[in-house]
Amino acid sequence: MIEAEAEELLQDSRALLTGTLTLAVDAPVHVLPQIARFCQRYPGISVKIETGNTDESLSRLYNYQADLALLGRDVDDVRLLSVPLPDDQLLAFVARDHAWAGRESICLADLDDTPLVLRETGSVTRQTLEQEMRQAGLRIRPAIQVEGREAAREAVVVGIGVGVVSAAEFGADARVYAMPIRDCTQRMKETLVCLKEQSSRRVVATFLEIVRESLHANSKNA
Repeated sequence: MIEAEAEELLQDSRALLTGTLTLAVDAPVHVLPQIARFCQRYPGISVKIETGNTDESLSRLYNYQADLALLGRDVDDVRLLSVPLPDDQLLAFVARDHAWAGRESICLADLDDTPLVLRETGSVTRQTLEQEMRQAGLRIRPAIQVEGREAAREAVVVGIGVGVVSAAEFGADARVYAMPIRDCTQRMKETLVCLKEQSSRRVVATFLEIVRESLHANSKNA
């Protein structure tokens, strides 16, 4: 029995000496600290990050092109093992020379018929904004539709319109100014998922454990 356990531990150790961990994510910022910790502990594992919206990330997971996926919404699927991450508020952001720069906050009515920089159709950020505006009886006026968070930021910087992003994904950029949407009722959710059939793989289980450790530590410090 002891010999069998020792052999299992040896195999587990070898399993994390080399290999690859691929994550399909909508926004890497939500798991970068955990990725850094994983890389420090297991330098022999090559970590690959594939970015895309939630639908694209989920598709990569289902097609076995990723080991884990980070999604911007809950997905009810018995095939998935899910680890919810902390949620965030929705922010509007504008260029530094915009009339709103310096405001403490805005309300949804401020966005009514305002030129907006919108993400692609599959973006959860866009879907959330559209739902909030629709429920409030307000109009969305697209100034431009762009693919990806970086393109949206650059469109805002040059003054095409107002952008919307989750607080965790705003980052640091002196060219833009962000403010909360105070009457937005929904919060942006992030969920890390893997296929249950893949959850016992050592590399997947180890990364999930690091994420859970981080969540536990954050909850104790809150």
